[in-house]
Amino acid sequence: MNIVDLIGPAVIAALVSAVVSVVGVVYSSQTTRKLHGSRIDADQRLAERKIDADLALAQKKVDDEKELGRWKRRVELAEQTLELFYRARASFDNARHPGGVDNEGQTRPNRDEDPDPDKDRYYTTFERLNRDRDTLAALEALKFRFSANFGLASMAHFQAIVSAYNQIRFATQMLMRTETLSDRHFDRFQAVIWADGGDSDQFAKQVADAVEGIEKLCAPILQGEPT
Repeated sequence: MNIVDLIGPAVIAALVSAVVSVVGVVYSSQTTRKLHGSRIDADQRLAERKIDADLALAQKKVDDEKELGRWKRRVELAEQTLELFYRARASFDNARHPGGVDNEGQTRPNRDEDPDPDKDRYYTTFERLNRDRDTLAALEALKFRFSANFGLASMAHFQAIVSAYNQIRFATQMLMRTETLSDRHFDRFQAVIWADGGDSDQFAKQVADAVEGIEKLCAPILQGEPT
């Protein structure tokens, strides 16, 4: 056996080993690239999810702030409206009180031509009520905004207050013509302008029902919490 025969297998083994090493390096490099690429993809997906979560959180915050603002506006509207209804009720109670003082009723139209003290007394209720006409005007201005927030059914309660005012005005006008009134109509109009303090006072019940109706509509928003 000569030296060539001995070297041949060694060379072949070395070549095989080198090839295996090269293949290993190539495979290892490809595996590393794949792992690196997978990690990049995973990081990208994670970043996208985080962006989506941040956007959703920001949108929720905006929506919550809008809802809170809307709730606050409804609370303020309910408080303002309910206060005006209470003031209107107090105005009617004060205006319809049968008692009076000497200088009341003197703003009655045509008083100089018809200085009748009874007509002065009849006119007193409307005169008192007119001092608080700003309350009625404020209610009239709020009714559409309130109905937009609390439902069209609320309009009936506003109309009941306006109707009460018109009833007093009409009854007062008719009592300025006592000479032409029948006893039945005279009693009917007096029952409008003066309170009797009893359960039969339909005028007071009309006003009380209107206030109660608004209270029921306002109670949930005034007693509740923002959601």
